Amino acid sequence: MGSLFIKDKIWIQFSIIFILVLIVFFKSLSFEFSWLDNAQIEEESCIIQSQQELEDLLFQPLLNPKGQGNYYRPLFKISYTLDFLLYGKNPLGFRITNILLHIFNLILLYVILLKFKIAKEISLLSTLLYGFLPLNTSAVVCLGARADLLAAFFVLFAFLSYLTFQEKGKAVYFICSLLGYILALMSKEIAFPFFLVIFIIAKAKNQFKICNIWYLLLASGYLFIRFKIFGYIGSSLSLLRGEPFITILSSFAGFFRYLFKFFMPFNLSLSDAFPKYSSIFNFEVIFGLILFFMIALFFIRSVRRENLTLSLFLGWLLFFYIPISNIVPALHFWAERFFYLPGIGLIGVVGYLISKRKSLKIPLVAVVLFYGLFNLKYQEYFKNNELLFRRAIDISTKSEEAYNMLGYHHLLNNDYFRTIYYYHLATQDFSGYYTYSSLDETCNNLGVVFLRLKQYKEARKWFQSAVALDGDDSKAVLNLKILDFIESADVK
Repeated sequence: MGSLFIKDKIWIQFSIIFILVLIVFFKSLSFEFSWLDNAQIEEESCIIQSQQELEDLLFQPLLNPKGQGNYYRPLFKISYTLDFLLYGKNPLGFRITNILLHIFNLILLYVILLKFKIAKEISLLSTLLYGFLPLNTSAVVCLGARADLLAAFFVLFAFLSYLTFQEKGKAVYFICSLLGYILALMSKEIAFPFFLVIFIIAKAKNQFKICNIWYLLLASGYLFIRFKIFGYIGSSLSLLRGEPFITILSSFAGFFRYLFKFFMPFNLSLSDAFPKYSSIFNFEVIFGLILFFMIALFFIRSVRRENLTLSLFLGWLLFFYIPISNIVPALHFWAERFFYLPGIGLIGVVGYLISKRKSLKIPLVAVVLFYGLFNLKYQEYFKNNELLFRRAIDISTKSEEAYNMLGYHHLLNNDYFRTIYYYHLATQDFSGYYTYSSLDETCNNLGVVFLRLKQYKEARKWFQSAVALDGDDSKAVLNLKILDFIESADVK
């Protein structure tokens, strides 16, 4: 790598990536905290605050010290804590880390494309295409999406290390690859299918050695740890959410929507409620089915023809879609930032195809410029919660998360009229959509508003609703006790 860095002047391409990406995302450095940042950073729920918490980090879910939750992401919490130690509660420092992680991911991607004999200029353009991709904007600009950046970084690091191990045969690269996979698994669940990517290389090169079994063992060990911590592998929701036909159809529709927004970045939103499809006769479902099976067939064909580059990147796209497909239940089915890692496979396919047809290089330059300009415009919505979630509601009127976040935003500003308005909208029926649900929290916050307004009867109603939804809602239980004390004091 060192000789390559000097001989081929690869540092020039690295510098181009660094400078251009920094230019595109520079304006986001001035943005305030938004979305989950208030709870995770300002309230320090994702900051390690004691030695005991550090010792328990590997054995507790993210965000919940009581042993409940759905996320196992200790490295995400460590990265936030390091930023907090360096910058305190200054959003600038956290945003610098996110942008640097994105740049490092692009540099790794660029070197990987070179490893597959894709010409330097096409590799660079493909990398910049991915770097400016509007679908990835939320993953870079939203601090709460750092887990996606971390998982991608360590997956790419593990992959590049494995490719180098294949070339040079030195054990140190194999160890680095395994370590990268472990760290990726500790960053976010989406990293799990990486062992399947390794198997594609082994199959193509007829080198399925005992060392490749280590990746399968790590994947199996990860599932075992998750099960021991949570009591389940995916989330607490039942397999296929109890609606197998609807879940599968929606998964194909989701696949189409990701691919469409990858190439046509319109109607983008941080929080977009996704419909539950109960019929195959729907535009998104039909085209999702067609696209998925076409890509799957091309993947099988390329494997049989021993086309390593094409089979690898097609497999990458398919494998890393599995964790966000809704087949394995998760708390949130659809979000633009989730495609950050699977989208690398699509970029690899684009780079491969353009390398075969050099006439497409000029159109690729135009697309890169268009994405860069579009990205700059789209970032404007991420300045604050007001802009961010009003945009989400404009795109999808069924985004429960958007109503909740707007209600919370106005609650922090003591604007109780707007708080009540948006929280009431968040209590409507969203059963026909996959959307982030926190109805118990909504009810509790409504109770807080009415408590502040001294409308005790209304406050009690909402606190009781929160407890009915979640008997372990300690905030609502405590608020009911406070309300009891206030009312008894008023009687006296």
